[in-house]
Amino acid sequence: MKLPDIPVANFTISENAKHGIDNLRQAFNARSSDAAMVPTVGWAKYMPNAGDPYEQVAVTFYGRSQYDEIAAAIQIVSGIEVVSFRSPGTMKSSTARFSILPLTPAFS
Repeated sequence: MKLPDIPVANFTISENAKHGIDNLRQAFNARSSDAAMVPTVGWAKYMPNAGDPYEQVAVTFYGRSQYDEIAAAIQIVSGIEVVSFRSPGTMKSSTARFSILPLTPAFS
């Protein structure tokens, strides 16, 4: 990844959202053998199997084993390391690997 290709994080993360990220980290670690290292934060359109699609903040993690690969993309936002991502399309619930963080107003 070249530095100009990295989307600039143009948001802040509230204390409530940081707690939400910590909760997601614990859930991620419970399901993964590769411990969560750096959260990725972005905006995504979610296409559930039932109901209307919606857009919202999405959070997932890069694992410890991926750290060297993503180190150049890490930014400090509100005191924590994050990688900002752009979702090029939509997330379908059957293939989504992201956790939708229900704290959208906390990201400003």
